Amino acid sequence: MKKVLSVLLAAAMVMGMSVSAFAAEYSAPATGTGAAIDASTITWGDAILVNEDGHYDETVSQGTEGEGVVDFYNLTEGDTIYFEIYNKECTNEKEAHDCAKDDTFCTIEATTLVNQKVPSNWMLKIKNSEYIKDAELVRAAANNTAGLEAGAVYAKVVLNSDFKAMDEQEAGELLKFFMYIWDTEYKVASEYANVHFAFAKYDVVYVTNDMALVDNETYVSVYDVIEAREDVYYKLHGKNSATVVFSVDEAVYVTAKMWKGDSYMIKSDVDAVWSKDLSKEYDTDIEVLTIESNLDIREVLWESAKDNKQIVEVIDGALVAVDSEWVTKYEVIDGVVLAKGYIAETEEGSYALISADIELIEVEEEATEEETKENPSTGANDFVGAAVALAVVSVAAAGALALKK
Repeated sequence: MKKVLSVLLAAAMVMGMSVSAFAAEYSAPATGTGAAIDASTITWGDAILVNEDGHYDETVSQGTEGEGVVDFYNLTEGDTIYFEIYNKECTNEKEAHDCAKDDTFCTIEATTLVNQKVPSNWMLKIKNSEYIKDAELVRAAANNTAGLEAGAVYAKVVLNSDFKAMDEQEAGELLKFFMYIWDTEYKVASEYANVHFAFAKYDVVYVTNDMALVDNETYVSVYDVIEAREDVYYKLHGKNSATVVFSVDEAVYVTAKMWKGDSYMIKSDVDAVWSKDLSKEYDTDIEVLTIESNLDIREVLWESAKDNKQIVEVIDGALVAVDSEWVTKYEVIDGVVLAKGYIAETEEGSYALISADIELIEVEEEATEEETKENPSTGANDFVGAAVALAVVSVAAAGALALKK
């Protein structure tokens, strides 16, 4: 985790160097239209993790690991976290009076805020928002895929996509921030949600040429087909380099080069996923396999009993043909014939093996990043350059003034 700078001037200089830098404190404006509720009468419940596709992943309870530290097993960049908001349970006469806003003794059970709009006097505030892209107070829709209670009010926090929770330098570190609701009408704050969520920690599997070193399940042979696993670092052991074969989705073989001292990870799902949209578009069942890894991939074999298929890549929602060769014998590891099928030099991306008679849609090539940068019509890059230049000049001027004094 990057350390928050303690010197305010230094922090201002760093933020000034980039117009896209995220502030250390985040405030979501009060946009609710519901009746006002005293924010000091609410408390925080469980946290619900939702993936980039909007589907429920897992639920954790704050404090289960002590002092508010909770582990999400699948936390990664781009995910969304929903925090339950409850009415406080009144346990004595004073709390009951504060909750009810009258002189009558009452007991209010801890329940979610259901079937009401987001209170108009609530403003969500977050400190240490380094990994946060967006946050807001929302009311869950009746039909949602996130496992949320319909009609309930949640604090929604969206994580940035520009960090790699699976990378070795990030794994095991803490995503830490402090969240509360500021009451713009009663001028009070809710209790804090002291949020410490750890990035996933990954096992290490050694790929070795000497199985005599095997003393547990963390070793596999370099001479065997390795069944790919997610959330694992693969490291070469006993050799300086080796060509290895990973089995993915039971019918796809990824040939890659490994080098001693490097850590390799398969970051995508190791199984193909049925695509409803593509299946409807092309009127046939299509399963898409996403290959995302830092492996030095040399080629991929897509197993096929007959030469009646084609390999395609999914680009902007369309299928695009990939150059491939059908072979009857595929042998990378000495003495091990894997299968027959289609060999393709596929890189990272999403692919499928489909019937050869399916007509593909022509996709127009978009302008490259360099061409976009050279396009003077937007002026966006000029603005960024000017902002950075101004920040540099400001820092230099400040330094010169300090030296003069």
